[in-house]
Amino acid sequence: RGNEAMEFFQQIVQPPASILIGGLERWRRLQHYLCKLSEDSRAVHNALLCVVEFLMMDEKVQDQGLRQKVMDRIFERHATACDEIRHKLSKHSGLKARSKDAMLAAVFLLAWFEVIRDQDARSSIFPRELAESVITDETPWNRYSQQLLSWLKTLDSKASHIGGQHLLPPKSLAVVAHHPAQITSSVEGDRDRELEDSEVSMSDASPEGSHHSPCGASSTCPQLKLGQVKHVMLNTMLQPALEWYMTSQSYCRKISAHDKHHRSRFTSEDEFEVVVACKQLESELFELWDVRPAIISLTTEQLTQVLSPDLAVRLEEIFSVYLASFWVLFVYLHR
Repeated sequence: RGNEAMEFFQQIVQPPASILIGGLERWRRLQHYLCKLSEDSRAVHNALLCVVEFLMMDEKVQDQGLRQKVMDRIFERHATACDEIRHKLSKHSGLKARSKDAMLAAVFLLAWFEVIRDQDARSSIFPRELAESVITDETPWNRYSQQLLSWLKTLDSKASHIGGQHLLPPKSLAVVAHHPAQITSSVEGDRDRELEDSEVSMSDASPEGSHHSPCGASSTCPQLKLGQVKHVMLNTMLQPALEWYMTSQSYCRKISAHDKHHRSRFTSEDEFEVVVACKQLESELFELWDVRPAIISLTTEQLTQVLSPDLAVRLEEIFSVYLASFWVLFVYLHR
């Protein structure tokens, strides 16, 4: 059963929240990293199975009684993962960097599970206090942990849209805010692969991407390779668009608040209130459209006039997702 679950996990082609901010190659390496951690960490193993078994239910389990049994087992795994994190934290000192990275991975997986459960804040079982103890620890996080911190911010945003409450406490949000979402170009793969073996191994060495000065002790920064320069440019151009996209997605929660599952409907008074509220939301969405970053509307042909073809194609790929996600809000609004 465990092998089947791991195989299912490795077949997932998009990272959590499906925002296309990491690229397929980076996601594949992160999957491998999480699977390797799960071999040595009970917390990661159980948290990962929570996610995978929940995702497998729709495909593998149709009987309602059996689905409840699966959910009961998932909740047991969730409790075991939390207990293991709590046990590790009780040691205070003596924890190796890899153990701390494993605890962060478990917290990330539990956050992912909370988001895909799609429950309101009142029924949340996410261990906020444990998460804060792990995230706010002054740890030289490895490269993968830094990715997880940036994705935790994304998951927290998704959770607040769904349930109206943040997953993470304010102190934790302040920490993850220092790890903004990174958008990867297709040319970055070689640089990432150079680091993979050392970071998936038992080594606790801190990788590149630490909080030291980017130039180190030298007064001049080293020359960057072409792929690294492209990556810097890609992130710089995409950051305003990503922020606009995240703002647009906050309307998912605002719209769903007027759904029949979240408020009374079908009386004349209720329907009038919904119409007025949704008209206001529609107006706000059009205002948001008016302040979109201009680059988001450029075509590949226009972009290739000033950028290399691979950068231009990658930009349009991501912008297409952002634009489609924005316009589908109107479908949701008028449904």
